[in-house]
Amino acid sequence: MAGIWFLSSINLQQIYRLRTEDDQLKKMADAQWLRQGVLSSMKPVQLARLVTAGYWRSLEPGWVLTTQGELVTELVLICEGQTVGEAKGVQVARLSSGTFVGELALVSGNKAAATVRVSATLRAFIFDWKKLRKLMTVDELVALALQQVVGRDLVQKLNLRNAK
Repeated sequence: MAGIWFLSSINLQQIYRLRTEDDQLKKMADAQWLRQGVLSSMKPVQLARLVTAGYWRSLEPGWVLTTQGELVTELVLICEGQTVGEAKGVQVARLSSGTFVGELALVSGNKAAATVRVSATLRAFIFDWKKLRKLMTVDELVALALQQVVGRDLVQKLNLRNAK
C-alpha cells in the first residue's frame, strides 16, 4: 500500500511541475508580446513591475470596456482584436492591437469620454486601476515610462482623428 501511495505522490508532483511549467511558458509568451508591442520602450524591470498591476483577459464582441460619462476602473491594452468607440451615439474611433482604452481618464482623472465596445474577439492586458495608481505612486520610473507610452498612444489617436 505504501508503494502505491509513493507512486501516486510522484505522479501528482510531476503533474504539478508540468502544469507550473506550462503556466510559466504562457506567461513568458504573453510578456514577450508586451515587450515587442507598445511597451517595448520600457526596461525589463519596469515591465516586470507593471504587469503585477494587471491580468490577461479574452473578451467577446459586445463586451463594454468603458461607458461614456461613467468612472473608468481599468486601463485596457488591446493586444488582439478590435473595439468601436462611440460618443453621444456617434462612432468616433476604431481601436485595435497596440492601443489603450481608458488612457484619457488615466491622464485627466475625468470620467469616460466615450463608450467603447468590443467589436471583434479581443485579447487584452487589463490594468486594475487601484493597483496601477498604487504602483505609479511608489515607483516613479514605472510611472514616467507608462505616462510616456500612454502619451504616445494619445498623440497617435489625435493624429488619426485630425487626418480625417
